[in-house]
Amino acid sequence: MARGTSMAQWFVENPRAQKECEKFIQAREEGNPASVREMLMFLVDHFEFPFTSEPSLVRHLKAMGLGDRPDDDKPAVVYEPTASASRIARLKKAKTLVVTAAQNAAPVDHDFLDALLAYCDATGAELVVRKIRYGKPHTWDSSVEDYLVDDEIELRDVIIPDVRITATVADPLTSLDSRSGAKHAIYASTKLSMKTVATPQNTLPKILYSTGCVTLPAYSETKTGNLAEFHHSLSAIVVEQDKRKGHTFIRAICWDGEGFQDLYEYWDTDGLRGPERWLALVPGDEHAWFVDPGVLKATYTGSDNMADLGRPEYVMRHDLLDCYSISHHHRGDLLAQRNKAVLGWGSLQKELDDTIEYVIRTTGRNRFKNVMVYSNHSGSHLAKFLASGESHVSMENLLIYHELSAMVLRSSRKTKTGIAYTDPFQLYWEARDRGIESPVWLSSTDPFILADVDLAQHGHLGPNGSRGSIRNLSNIGVKVILGHTHAPGIHGGATQVGTSSRYDLEYCRGPSSWLHCHAALFRNGKRQLLPIIDGKWFADR
Repeated sequence: MARGTSMAQWFVENPRAQKECEKFIQAREEGNPASVREMLMFLVDHFEFPFTSEPSLVRHLKAMGLGDRPDDDKPAVVYEPTASASRIARLKKAKTLVVTAAQNAAPVDHDFLDALLAYCDATGAELVVRKIRYGKPHTWDSSVEDYLVDDEIELRDVIIPDVRITATVADPLTSLDSRSGAKHAIYASTKLSMKTVATPQNTLPKILYSTGCVTLPAYSETKTGNLAEFHHSLSAIVVEQDKRKGHTFIRAICWDGEGFQDLYEYWDTDGLRGPERWLALVPGDEHAWFVDPGVLKATYTGSDNMADLGRPEYVMRHDLLDCYSISHHHRGDLLAQRNKAVLGWGSLQKELDDTIEYVIRTTGRNRFKNVMVYSNHSGSHLAKFLASGESHVSMENLLIYHELSAMVLRSSRKTKTGIAYTDPFQLYWEARDRGIESPVWLSSTDPFILADVDLAQHGHLGPNGSRGSIRNLSNIGVKVILGHTHAPGIHGGATQVGTSSRYDLEYCRGPSSWLHCHAALFRNGKRQLLPIIDGKWFADR
């Protein structure tokens, strides 16, 4: 500040501070009990206000229209200052943000907050706590005051909009698909949820997250309040910007009462506790014939891959076998059938062998157990091919058709409710020595529950014979990790992975919400979705 600058001139040169004064005056008119002294301290803390005279500030505020202090019996409307311009600028420059929320008049989980701060201190991340308003008073625990940001924050390809979402809303992301334009978005909510929004092909889909929060449940004793408490999530969103390559990785971290896991590391109030082995890795639908090379690298074969760093006990294989060679979608399509036969995509035996070789190659020296999830491609497509009769079978598949049919017929058995037979892919695998431990094969009715999460649901079969979806499978009373749609998401107790395949499969046309995205199931029962971009699943460190 130039020597001799007046207070009035200073406010002219600092319009954001002047705006805060206008808001303060308006709040006082509505019954705000805050003092000018509190306003003075706010200006000093947030705008480096160079004046210390409270009477001088009073004169300036009165010149702007400040009236007398409100009577005590008037309803109080608490003044909520916004973050300083310097704080917003610092957040925009940060490589990593950790974004959570705090509900007014609710106690903070101080252990979770301390663990977040320890994580931020060790990683150089900036903590952002968004405000959630639910009833009155509009005051927040003093432990989060330094991290509260109500302003909209816009990064290179992520925006944290100034949208206020009701604390008890059932689906925080409803109607927000287009709100952030072409950018990913993170919204403050007491509930953790996630979805992808379709974008034109050759661009990554837009990711929307709601945060969960750092405050404990504090709701009314109503049905709405009870449901909000049930879905209340102590969680935060990590926004990790790899500015050198222009990639942004977004993922959730969830508090378990003692700490939280991010990627392959476990953190508590003292900081990094150390690496923690995953209970399971659930890759996005693999479609071995069409797996994306970058996903293959990030998951199994590259440096710092998930299998090596996460060391999962189990790997759940969804839609491993694509069945493109005998797809029923090509039946009656002479062009497709001819081109597959001539160009090398028409042999079922080759697809079976290539898929098994893919499992052997990706398992390698890793000590995880493969689990084959009953899926629409890997399970029902091959069975449908065999059940449809010989008339549609091409000459190159005639022998393998009869060999598999014989295997299935020999495996058929009578049950108390009808008949059953073994998965033909399983029969083909077990008919030959593959050199690795045989996988666990799940049928359409087998559960596979680890840490109270069912990993056996592919997602194509819904309740009572309906088509499956993340929404209807979130209501079955058991937490699940699903596949099937190639579009990851979190809704209630359901987490859905994306795909491992290339994005340009022939049946993917028009705008797409597909995303290369896996899920890790941690030993504490928490789940984390892990997007993959250009062969990476976290930013360079």
